[in-house]
Amino acid sequence: MNKNDMNAMIAFAEEAMKSKNWSEAVIRWQALFERFERVGSGGAYVRLSIAYRNQNLFNQAEKTICEGIEKHPTYFPIFMEFAKIAMLQKNWLEATERLRKIVDSFDRITYPKVINIAEALEYQNQNRQLFEPHCNICGSPFFVAMNSRKNVKCLNCGSLERTRLLYLYIEHLAVLSPNVRIFHLAPELGLYDKISSIVCPDNYFVVDLDPKRYSFAKNIQKFDLCNDIDDLPDQHFDLIIHSHIMEHIPCNISYVFKGLHRSLKDDGWHLCIIPFMNGYYEECFAPLSAEEAQSRFGQFDHVRRFGIKDIHNSLGRIIPIDINYDVTKIFSPETLIKSNIPDYCWKGLTVHTVLALRKNDIKI
Repeated sequence: MNKNDMNAMIAFAEEAMKSKNWSEAVIRWQALFERFERVGSGGAYVRLSIAYRNQNLFNQAEKTICEGIEKHPTYFPIFMEFAKIAMLQKNWLEATERLRKIVDSFDRITYPKVINIAEALEYQNQNRQLFEPHCNICGSPFFVAMNSRKNVKCLNCGSLERTRLLYLYIEHLAVLSPNVRIFHLAPELGLYDKISSIVCPDNYFVVDLDPKRYSFAKNIQKFDLCNDIDDLPDQHFDLIIHSHIMEHIPCNISYVFKGLHRSLKDDGWHLCIIPFMNGYYEECFAPLSAEEAQSRFGQFDHVRRFGIKDIHNSLGRIIPIDINYDVTKIFSPETLIKSNIPDYCWKGLTVHTVLALRKNDIKI
């Protein structure tokens, strides 16, 4: 076996994966297996499976993974991919069994992810009879920890509690249809997949300052809110969406809001999540060390903090802010619980608060 030849073929297959040419990727991975009797890593089986399932060829994906498990029975990612296949088909019972096999088969210390999986399964078992929480974006009942917050991140689509709350608002406003125009900044994977399945591709504009971070989003464009805001067309979008963006922008935030609302149709909606924190408003565009930015703004790449103590004299001068925010006035506690949105998201201004704004809500 010529290792250089095998590495070259792997790189060739990865090129197709990167360009999302899934059918070509399958051909290239199969050629690799045909030429080399035993591929040294189980990763090739995982990659071939991914290429299959991105074409909805789940039977072929499962066959590939089963072969990989037989040849690489200690390779953790193969078992994760096996569970992922069931999850994508929304076969939650089978996914549960496959996840349990991971918990039973692998050392928690060696594989830290298993701890999260075990917690997710335990959480599911404890609450199944009460309300059967599930992700209202993709339908998955499996949740894992996000930092210190247990069981809040969807294991399937990666949605957080605030993302699921945002989608509840989108459903409540009934704004999604094939012909609506949407401007989505820093698209979340689950939301992107959901919206893409409904809205025509030509009407769904996804952007970010660093598009490479969102390789899953087709046709994502680079967009700088500080320098490109004037390029947005007037009266164009039915819905503008962004979450945890405004704390990153090193320019006048009033001008950014004005530009976004100029681009909103008269009957359009601007849905955004802004991380409200204790204390007072503060911003700084001067160069700061990561440590100072973390101390002042809560994260190394933030340039401002939205303190609630003086909210009416800061952000409240630009858009209406309800200090008595209470999402249970719109959604029942049962709906929120079923979507696994914890009660700390329900009332008051927090890092999870969703603002639903109309075009004329802008005060400048």
